[in-house]
Amino acid sequence: MCGIAGSFHPKGIDTQTRAHVERLRHRGPDSLHRIQRDHRIFMGTQRLAIVSRPEDQQPLEDTRGGWIVSLNGEIYNYKRLQREARANGYPPLDPSDTACVAALLCYLPVQDVLERLRGMFALALFHHSSQTLYLVRDRMGIKPLYWRYQNGQMDWGSELVALPGGELDSHAIQHFLLFEYIPAPMSIYKGVRKLRAGEMIICNAKGTKQSFWWNPPDISPHSDRDLQPWRKSFDFAFHNAVQIRIPESLPVVLQLSGGLDSTAVAKVAVQSKRECIGYTIQMGEKNADESHKAKTVAERLKLRHKIIPFLESDFPAVARAALGHLSEPLADSSVLPYWKLMQSLSEDGIRCVISGDGADESLAGYPTYRVLPWTALAHKLKRPIHQILHRLPVGSDSMGTVAMGKRFIEGLHEDWWKQQMFWMGAWLPTDLDGNIAEEVWSVTSHWAKRAGTHPLARALYLDQRMYLAEGVITKVDRVSMAFGIEIRSPFLDHKLVELLASFPINSKMGRGNSKRILREYLSNDFPPEIIRQKKRGFGAPLGSWLRRFSFPNRNVERLEPWLKPDRLLQTIAEHQTGRFDHRRRIWSAYCLSEWLLQHDAH
Repeated sequence: MCGIAGSFHPKGIDTQTRAHVERLRHRGPDSLHRIQRDHRIFMGTQRLAIVSRPEDQQPLEDTRGGWIVSLNGEIYNYKRLQREARANGYPPLDPSDTACVAALLCYLPVQDVLERLRGMFALALFHHSSQTLYLVRDRMGIKPLYWRYQNGQMDWGSELVALPGGELDSHAIQHFLLFEYIPAPMSIYKGVRKLRAGEMIICNAKGTKQSFWWNPPDISPHSDRDLQPWRKSFDFAFHNAVQIRIPESLPVVLQLSGGLDSTAVAKVAVQSKRECIGYTIQMGEKNADESHKAKTVAERLKLRHKIIPFLESDFPAVARAALGHLSEPLADSSVLPYWKLMQSLSEDGIRCVISGDGADESLAGYPTYRVLPWTALAHKLKRPIHQILHRLPVGSDSMGTVAMGKRFIEGLHEDWWKQQMFWMGAWLPTDLDGNIAEEVWSVTSHWAKRAGTHPLARALYLDQRMYLAEGVITKVDRVSMAFGIEIRSPFLDHKLVELLASFPINSKMGRGNSKRILREYLSNDFPPEIIRQKKRGFGAPLGSWLRRFSFPNRNVERLEPWLKPDRLLQTIAEHQTGRFDHRRRIWSAYCLSEWLLQHDAH
């Protein structure tokens, strides 16, 4: 797990615009190593040593095949691949997964090597004899890679900070205000892009070529199947996905929320016969806190358990630190408790954690999915439903029935994919100052065209490619790596994702519950309060906190090109009365304004 950066120009690098790997030290505090050859290629790595030895270095150069390899991430099946490389006469130069990739490249095409890798990774691969650079992002987009190509030079880095910024991209900012994140291939700066999940760029003297080396699986639309065979398949695949992520020489540390996903991960992890430690965030407000469920799980599994309190008094300092660190604005409220959790883990010397991220988008965990069959009827009854919901108090739960119902009604007039995005988003197009350009929709429409026709199947597909890859995973990577901590997520294992995509709909939504097959998997080990629980967001209780929060005038003014001050101030006032739940609008506006101010962006 590392931070990587580099520059390549077939005629010689312009050092004035070269990538800055030293700015990624937070991602890899163990060592810094650089390789430069012929003034044409520069590659650097800030290394966080998890599976490699302290003396190992990367980027790694393997002269047998003429490759330089720089890797951010972990290849979980690297030991098996090491044996394959040795059998083919190319033993890896050292025991690391980076050296294993370099050895495989000595006798296999790039595509064949990538297809063998099981893990999370962003790769920079340079081939000397052909003077060709390959930039690659893993299948699920767990590890990020920014890039910029101008005047024949390719620059890249794990975070935006490695590439000097430029002019703000208004289209990206509009997307952020609408949906709380900036998706690949966009970045907040014009001319700087992000690789999409499963994407590869090839760069040489002829220019660049982009393609997808892996395509996400279609989600099965079939339902009403006998689930017995699927239960056995899930048990085996999930167990394997967790076991290969258990570190060999480090403590087994679990992010334990008490929800279904982290509970399932913990159930398998304790079977490793290694001592496991569960870390849980305890929210300061009772209606947002689920630490009691995590305590129940820890007691059942006999885990060591540590609870980290996150209070409203922590909010200002944590928000300032987190929003200032992020490469780009990100309005997921779970950034705040996640920052506090990672800070505590770092103070305890923890370097690797196993989490339950990614299950909702494969097993239909969000409450929005349950309403999809009723969309057509709701459209016909839109006016009376809206009148009823308007009279009801929204409460303090961002995923509560009233709050979600109002968002659902607001987007009913749109195409299904826009409706899906609005449902999970913040501001609406009518709120923003200026027309919404077609470029804002280009990323979503790209994936929507490939999503099939079944309402639930296509919603899962779109959320995997958008909300999961560009929102949830972005939060996990940026915050954990701010403290040099590696997060391993079994539910993001591509073999498990592909398997779950083939599962029938009734394994995901059935008997009135989401995640049916996961609930059944846990049913014999945990009490009803765990098995029957509804989805609760991990985010901070911003609804009540923002009613007591004073939005600074300078932040309001900084947003004027995109949000009219009177519209924003009206939204803040409406939220403070308690009749309207505008937390997502207000928080996204604050996140953007604070990022712009701290980065002095223009």
